[in-house]
Amino acid sequence: MNKELQHVLDGAVRLFLKEWPNTLTGVYAHGSLALGGFNPARSDVDLLALLREPGDRAAYRRIAEGLMRLEDEGGGGAGFEMSIVLAGHAAADFVFPTPFECHYSAAHRDRYRHDPQYVCGGFADPDLAAHFAVAHARGLTLCGTPAPEAFRPVDRRHVLASVLADVREAADGIAGNPVYHVLNLCRTLRYARESAIASKREGGEWALAIVPPAHRAIIERCLAAYAGNVGADSGLGLSPEELASFAGAMLEAIEREAAAEEGPGSR
Repeated sequence: MNKELQHVLDGAVRLFLKEWPNTLTGVYAHGSLALGGFNPARSDVDLLALLREPGDRAAYRRIAEGLMRLEDEGGGGAGFEMSIVLAGHAAADFVFPTPFECHYSAAHRDRYRHDPQYVCGGFADPDLAAHFAVAHARGLTLCGTPAPEAFRPVDRRHVLASVLADVREAADGIAGNPVYHVLNLCRTLRYARESAIASKREGGEWALAIVPPAHRAIIERCLAAYAGNVGADSGLGLSPEELASFAGAMLEAIEREAAAEEGPGSR
């Protein structure tokens, strides 16, 4: 981890500790930072913060403003994606979809900058189940209770439901962002088959052994681009038809595995 990124993470932890010195369970990194695929040029800094009891709206707002200041200083990749959740929802009181207290990300940055009253929170987010699964299995504890203790194991049915919404968008988005969607489909299929928490690189390398030769070439090109060995701006020489065929086949395989989870008591 380079010094600039460490500075940004330390700054984020200080924000949370200043607001909640007694009720903060911990701050955790998940996503590419925890899974070993972080790229300072393109990756988000994915954070989860757990509180023992709710904070107030003003405190959530100050956290978002502090994260924006850290982004402006640089060194934190593409910016933060952060959710504050009650600690009980990450452990004994888990529900799906999971309520969150506050969320900040690039998608909300302009609203936070231009609306001084804005706070994104008070909803339920199905994505959190997958984030919790990563945090439990491979999360980085930046402060507080160790991640394997703070996050309970998440039932794989909930994890599959959490990731399916994302991968179902692949057919529409894969031509515009082939590296993300191809490798995300690969790691999702690996989870559906083996319940393994994998990075995009790990998912792609795993999938090379099981896909048809035509699809193997697509994965190889995306892995090379992900590693920085090939530029991704040109579309990697892959046609929209090739990519759509890949997305359809992978999604069909994932959906087939997910369907096996359905049954009495599965929801």
